[in-house]
Amino acid sequence: MYLWGIVGTGKTHILRSIKTAFGSMALYISAGDFEQKMHERRQNDTLGNFYQVFVSAPILLLDDLGMEYGGELLKTGIEKIIDLRYERWRDKPTIVASNKSPLGFEKYLSRAADRVMDKERSTTLYISGDKSFRELAIEERK
Repeated sequence: MYLWGIVGTGKTHILRSIKTAFGSMALYISAGDFEQKMHERRQNDTLGNFYQVFVSAPILLLDDLGMEYGGELLKTGIEKIIDLRYERWRDKPTIVASNKSPLGFEKYLSRAADRVMDKERSTTLYISGDKSFRELAIEERK
């Protein structure tokens, strides 16, 4: 599944709710944290084990894709994980959340986007809103 919308429309809230509902079956990580941990594992020469954690998770929740630095190592890692999970899509659901539109995601990570947005295997959901819920809450308190 691909969730997208502007900042503050509830994408992270949805992913964290799924994590809460499924507990240890769901692995939640933001793309920024993924990138940081990936660089740490690369320095420790444990990148293979790192990938395996994400490939083998029963449910993968990848948040804020496109908000990280986005170096080639990160892009290669994300594409590798999504590619391997794509082959087992029925028993390894993956939910990606991003501020990028489907077209923007395709430009950012074309191979991963092709798999994440495969109409036979996936759903793309737009979380609508022209303002962040945080902005709206501040306006209501005034």
